[in-house]
Amino acid sequence: KENPGLQAIGVEIDHLAVENARKNVLDAGLKDRIQIVQADLTEWVRQPHNDVDLVLFIMGMAHDFLQTKQKAYDVFFNMKKNLAQNAYMILEDINLREKEDPWAGMTINKGFELVHSLMGANLGTRDRYIEIFKHFGWKIEFVRGTGLPNAWVYVLKSNITNENRDSEMLEMEKALIL
Repeated sequence: KENPGLQAIGVEIDHLAVENARKNVLDAGLKDRIQIVQADLTEWVRQPHNDVDLVLFIMGMAHDFLQTKQKAYDVFFNMKKNLAQNAYMILEDINLREKEDPWAGMTINKGFELVHSLMGANLGTRDRYIEIFKHFGWKIEFVRGTGLPNAWVYVLKSNITNENRDSEMLEMEKALIL
């Protein structure tokens, strides 16, 4: 409401969450500026969204898209390929604890890691996330702790311009396939 020039698209797979989000948008009087789409993000990012210049992943769910190389490719490569030039991605996630992490002994961290391990979720360390994002051609603008144990905010930039988009993406895609 404070930034009338901004528009947003929410992408959510769960129909109940979509209904709730749409109701909240309506109640807030923002239906002309916020669109809620029910879709699987791995499918949504395969289409061009040249007007989208910022993607936010919140609530520590980025690890869902890092479970397999194919899922990571589907999201992080296609997002870079199909968003606006020089788009940003901001995401927050809880990572495996690092040995030097002062929070390493906290029960909440061990419980989080155990639950995700039992679910088959592939959590990585902060350095592993950075490696993956760089692998898909994202420039790391900065990484900051959130104040919560092992929770990090990553700010990434696509660094793709319209002039070199096709050739850059083709070269990157060839490298990723090899």
